[in-house]
Amino acid sequence: SQVNVVPDGWANRMSQVKVNNVRASINNDKRDFITRLSNLEWVETRTTQSINTQEIHDKIKKDYDDRLKEELEKMRLLYGSQLSEVKLSIEKIYSMKIKDLTGQRNEWNGKAKAEVDEILARLRNAKRQIIELEEQKLKLTQKEREL
Repeated sequence: SQVNVVPDGWANRMSQVKVNNVRASINNDKRDFITRLSNLEWVETRTTQSINTQEIHDKIKKDYDDRLKEELEKMRLLYGSQLSEVKLSIEKIYSMKIKDLTGQRNEWNGKAKAEVDEILARLRNAKRQIIELEEQKLKLTQKEREL
């Protein structure tokens, strides 16, 4: 007869156990949901950061390319102006040297002028001979290749 007897408060305890089991199940479901949501947010954040990283990289590259073009243009202008200044300076020095040498030559006596003219004639003749020899060498080289 004791088998059919239920202790006092047993029904309350059993209902409390069932309620606790349901709460545990709900808590597990809630934890699983929050975990999945966190994972989704993490993946979304990571993807967004990857996209933002590429955007940042592209922007930096564009800024760098633009800056490089600007600096190259500045260098071209600076180089052009300096080249013009150097060219004018060299032309001035060259003109002054020619004028100075011409003045010195005009002061020479007839014998010195004749010696210089003879040396210049020999130089022109030597240059002409070098050109002729180079032409002959080229012709011989071409004939050699043909053989």
